[in-house]
Amino acid sequence: MLNCLQIILKGPESSDPDKTRVAQLVWGMSLSFFVVTFLVSTFFAYQIPEERWLSLTIFIIVSLFTFVTLCLLQQNRLGIASHIFTFNVFLGMVINGYFYGGIRSINGPAFIILLIIAGLLLGTSVLRNYTLISLATIILLYFLEARGFIQNDNMGPVLLTDVGITVAAVGIASVLLHTAISSIDKGYLLLNTALNRLKRTTVSKIYVENILAAMQDMLFVLTPDTRIEKVNQAVLDLLGYSEGMLLGQPLHIVLAPEERPLWQQPTTIQSPLFSMRDQELRFVTKDGRVIETAVSTAVMKEENAATPSIVCVANDITQRKEFERELKTAKIAAEEAAQVKSDFLASMSHEIRTPLNAVIGMTSLLLDTPLTAEQEDYVSTARTSGNGLLSIINDILDFSKIDSGNLELDPQTFILRECIEEAIDLVAVQAIAKNLYLNIYIEPNVPTVVQGDVTRLRQVLVNLLGNAVKFTAKGEVNLWVGRQRHDGESKLYFMIRDTGIGIPADRMSRLFEPFRQVDSSTTREFGGTGLGLAISKRLTNLMGGDIWVESTPGEGSNFYFTVKIKTATVLDLKSNKNPDNTASPFKGKRVLAANVNQTNRAVLTRQLQDWGSEVVCASSATEMMHVISHRPPFDLFIVDAALIDQAPSLREELLQKAAVSHTQILFLTPMGQQCALSEQLSHCFCLNRPYHTDQLQFQLAEIFTRSASNGRLPAATANRSQFNKALAGDHPLRILLAEDNLINQKVALRMLERLGYSADVAANGLEVIHALALRPYDLILMDIQMPEMDGIEATKRIRESWAIENQPRIVAMTANALAGDRETYLTSGMDDYVSKPIKVEELTRVLQNSHQIKHPL
Repeated sequence: MLNCLQIILKGPESSDPDKTRVAQLVWGMSLSFFVVTFLVSTFFAYQIPEERWLSLTIFIIVSLFTFVTLCLLQQNRLGIASHIFTFNVFLGMVINGYFYGGIRSINGPAFIILLIIAGLLLGTSVLRNYTLISLATIILLYFLEARGFIQNDNMGPVLLTDVGITVAAVGIASVLLHTAISSIDKGYLLLNTALNRLKRTTVSKIYVENILAAMQDMLFVLTPDTRIEKVNQAVLDLLGYSEGMLLGQPLHIVLAPEERPLWQQPTTIQSPLFSMRDQELRFVTKDGRVIETAVSTAVMKEENAATPSIVCVANDITQRKEFERELKTAKIAAEEAAQVKSDFLASMSHEIRTPLNAVIGMTSLLLDTPLTAEQEDYVSTARTSGNGLLSIINDILDFSKIDSGNLELDPQTFILRECIEEAIDLVAVQAIAKNLYLNIYIEPNVPTVVQGDVTRLRQVLVNLLGNAVKFTAKGEVNLWVGRQRHDGESKLYFMIRDTGIGIPADRMSRLFEPFRQVDSSTTREFGGTGLGLAISKRLTNLMGGDIWVESTPGEGSNFYFTVKIKTATVLDLKSNKNPDNTASPFKGKRVLAANVNQTNRAVLTRQLQDWGSEVVCASSATEMMHVISHRPPFDLFIVDAALIDQAPSLREELLQKAAVSHTQILFLTPMGQQCALSEQLSHCFCLNRPYHTDQLQFQLAEIFTRSASNGRLPAATANRSQFNKALAGDHPLRILLAEDNLINQKVALRMLERLGYSADVAANGLEVIHALALRPYDLILMDIQMPEMDGIEATKRIRESWAIENQPRIVAMTANALAGDRETYLTSGMDDYVSKPIKVEELTRVLQNSHQIKHPL
């Protein structure tokens, strides 16, 4: 209890001094009012014993409100405490007026005290409220006393003048108080504003000084004639001078000698020196070190200053400049290293391709001569090994081009199916050697003719198909092609599925990394550079697509990739191989497709059905014979040779049934294998797999039209010569061969001879110029690296010296095959480019694209 009284009787305190003073004022007035009430109540209790209980009640009410007020003040709730205290005073006055004396004696003037308390503590608005309440209370007490409800034995009857005087006094006091308090509030507001402004100014100055002191950048305040007025701490720390040594001095004393002339010239406020933005400027420290900075300047205008000042901020960029110099040095070194690498690759490519050209070229020529089976095997092995080495070199060069960003696509219009079938042809030999089935299915919605880089698309297909064949010991490799449309774009969607060894999940992440293989151990079964998939990924990305893989170890892998394509609106001349043109002879024909490979059987069935044939399938020899015996006669049996090999005893029965029903038989044999029956029996035909779609179409057309060719396609049944000996007769040309290497001369001349051409030889560029001056040529096969004058310089001389109508077609024939080589040669004036080792197909293409020119007589 004592502790509670001590807390209540203790004066209120708060963090705000002004608020504390007001709270203490209210606290003092509350205690004073309590004491006065106690004295008055005690006086009346002894003077008028019969009203003792009334006096005690008034004292209790006042005490209760006083206690609440003091408690609120201790809780820093000054506003509510002030209201309760004011109301407590008002309530005490009303009770006292009602029971003791009405509005006369001390009760009337007491309302003025009430107004003073309300105005000072609660402001003018509360003052107005209490003025109205006080006036209403005075009038009410007057009527109560006039009617006899209030007894005042010590005074006479109350008069109207009594109430008028009291009301007038309270009203005048209220007006005067309102005016005085309003003036005090305004004065306090002005004073508070002035104090706040002064405080802000003081704080802002300190704040700015702290910012300047904390700045890492050097700051100079200059006069219009570039003298130093003020500096920050960073200037002193970086330059090593004291403030006294710098103030009043021209700025150029701390600049590097080469910077001083510009700052020593007379300046004005409009000078460009005072509106710089991040201009490089070199300062010199006291000990002679050079500091490189980025300087910005601006004119600072002050209200009361006679002349403006210039602010100069200098950011130390010495480390950045050193880093830039190191970076430039490193860039030069990297470019030199890249050039050395490029030169090395160019040199190695040239040096390797030159002898390789002889190896591949001579073996190709040798294969075109009469050989025993053993000799042909040896030569084929040598040529295959040479082509393998060439493939490795090409992979490395391609990766180098892609890695350096120098590989560009060569968009052209081409027949998609031909591109796909060419890729299949390139891996067919390896697949047949492992007795694998190669199957292709192209969805009907895939366009026939498209625009894109046919060479790079074929390269990706060969890489993926080659890997699938390499890692598949038995079963099949399937290629499925579809079309995707998304957001107005058209993409080709490829899936290569194999039944090979599969890829472990923990090695999938490194599959498309260069020089990485699934199995990199010394005991690995499969070789390779590890570049094929890395190149394929980058090529598909370059063609606007992507590549990914799904695999299950022991079951096989599915490789997927997409490329963006444009559908060509004009068909190439080769597009006359349209199914509609050749399918009519076998439309409506009944065909039995017997094949042990489910995928091959399904693809063949779909193709035949698309062409209008009625197809029945058989997966074994037994099932085939059952179908033949229990179904209506067929027009054609398409039989996989592997199926007959499983049941040789059924061959004669098949031939007999076919002869009786006059049914034709088409045997599907592995590439390079002949079917003796097709040569002995007129109703038996042979087609090597994997076959092209157009080959199957034409073979079926010839079967059903009973062509005199006996239905056999030489391209599909036997290895024919790569050399078209009739080409020169059909397409005569005058050819000049520019080649300094004797072996390469020999290879090129022999290849041309096999194609029916003869050629003159020049050993360098000068001999080319002399030869062309003596005799006109239609085509020059131009080597690049030759003594005395290289091929590029010779080409430029020809383009400059001969009239356009007399200029020959010039084709670069070089071992240089790095990024940019082709573009360099074409830019120099050459018409085409062939890389060594020279392929017969490429040479044939170049010859076919060349034409005779009208030579002057």
